[in-house]
This record gives sequence, C-alpha cells and structure tokens, in this order.
Amino acid sequence: MNTRADARTPARLRAVLALTDLSARAEPALARAALLAAEHGASLRFMYLPLRHPTGATQAVPPRLAQRCRVLGRRHGIGIEPVAAQGPWAQRLLREAGQADLVLLTSGIGLYRRALWARTVLDLLLHATQTPVLLVQRAARVPYRQALVAVDLNHEAPRLLQQAQRLGERARLTVCHSLQQHVQVAANSAAGALAAIEAQRSEARRRALVHLGGLLRHDENGLAVHDIAIGHGRPGADIAAREAELGSELIVVGRRRQPWLLDRLERSLSHQLLARVRGDLLHVPLTREDA
Repeated sequence: MNTRADARTPARLRAVLALTDLSARAEPALARAALLAAEHGASLRFMYLPLRHPTGATQAVPPRLAQRCRVLGRRHGIGIEPVAAQGPWAQRLLREAGQADLVLLTSGIGLYRRALWARTVLDLLLHATQTPVLLVQRAARVPYRQALVAVDLNHEAPRLLQQAQRLGERARLTVCHSLQQHVQVAANSAAGALAAIEAQRSEARRRALVHLGGLLRHDENGLAVHDIAIGHGRPGADIAAREAELGSELIVVGRRRQPWLLDRLERSLSHQLLARVRGDLLHVPLTREDA
C-alpha cells in the first residue's frame, strides 16, 4: 500500500546530544549520533555521565571524551563538543536535553539503576523532558533503511511518521497497529465456527485500515508510507514479530507523560518493547492534541 501522511516534511535536526559513560557499551549511541549530525548538518555534543560514581562536584572534561570527539569528528567531517557533568549530573542532563532536538543513549547506560526502585537515565529523560529520546541497541554503520512506526487510531500517527522520517530520510516506513484487546475477546467468545471469528477479525481490520487511511491522507508534500500492518495480538508482541519479519532497524513509539513509577508498574508499550526488540527505539513525546 502506498499512501502519504497529511503533514509537512519534518524539519531537520539542528542540535543532537549523545550520552556516554566512556565504556564500550556506549559507543553505538555515539556512532549513530555522529551519522545523524553529519546527515543533518546539526551541532553535536557528547556528554559524559559518571553514572556509577555520581558526585555533586564540578568535573572537567575527561581526556578520553575529548579524544572520542576528535576521532568521530574527523571520521564524519563534523565538529563535536565534549560536555562534562558539572554540578549534580541529573540537573545538567535535563538542561542539555532541553536544548537538543534529539537525545541518544544506549541501553547499557540508559537502563542502569543504583537501586531496584531508582529511576534510570531513560526514566529521567522520558518523564522530565519533551525531547525525543533514541535508545540505540545496535551498531550504527549506515543510515536507517527500515522503520516501523507503532500507532493508535488517533491523530498521533502523522507526528510519529514525521519523527521516523526525520531519523531515516531514506528508510522504508511501515505503520503497525494492533487491534484493541476487546475486539479479540468478543471474537473468541462469539458463537459459531472459526469462519465467524475470522469474519469479525476481517471487519475489525477493514475498519482500522479505513481509519488509518483517513489519518494518512495523500499529500504531495507529505511522508511516504509503504505499508500498513494490522496485528491481532498484544502490541508488544505484534511489533516484535513485525520487526523480525521486516528487519527494521528503527522502531518509533509515542509516549504520554505520567508518573514514572506508574509507567513501570503498568508496563507501558515502551517497557514491553525494551525486552522484545533488537532495533533502535525512538520515544516521541505526545501531547493532548495528539490524542
């Protein structure tokens, strides 16, 4: 299916922030950040976070951080500015993130916590900023070629597609939607044979395709969508299965702000995907207007 989102081509990135603890596990985020900054002509900063031994004291830029900036800068023909965690690192991080168009980190540092109920760096970014956050989970060598965008049947779809194409300008975009669980319950409890259940599924799928088609109207200046995939199970499992089928390197999900502990207890879609997908996971903040 070829359709287009009713939205303008997304603005290019102007400022990118990548986080590192100077370990090898942080390197994929630095490499992806350099690729994106070079592609967009964006400014790039590498910020050092002393995650395992945080301190309130002002710190100088570690020599290894400055070296990584020089090496990756020469490789991609860009300038990279090193940033130290001055003062309480969480406050500095939020200030830096608020000035960026995109924040990148790896699961190795993003999900590290000092205690069971302590907030991770990813928790902090998702619940205290309105900046899109890219959790990098694989080596970054080439631009994204396959992007999977998870949407509900509301007006968030064009915004999520904009962000997907922003990071993967030449990527093939697939929209993925999972039918609401109550549709499945109704189908499985309906009287009749398997044919009746399949008929209900087909009708639910048809309505979803019509609705999404209305949200993703044709527009010459819009965003190319190559396929719309409708799943019949739980969203996390549907997206993981579609990722494996397509080989998607980028998965895009929307995020609405709520208390971080509630988010963890309810196991939001983002938390479900962290344990299921291998591709990079872009969290896009949503507002009430997107609902």
